[in-house]
Amino acid sequence: MATSLERDKEAVLQALAPYPQGRGVKLILYGSHARQEAGRGSDLDLALLGPNRAYGPGAEEDG
Repeated sequence: MATSLERDKEAVLQALAPYPQGRGVKLILYGSHARQEAGRGSDLDLALLGPNRAYGPGAEEDG
């Protein structure tokens, strides 16, 4: 049976599949997990940064 961490990892990889991969693209973990203060109900806070723009919720769209 998959652990919670394994399920979270798989969900993140599936969510990132449509975004560019490779050089200059960074996935940043921030928040309680990054500070090693996460509790059982903590969510994952992730930022996906490209060389020329940010991707994901709240990112500005190119005009």
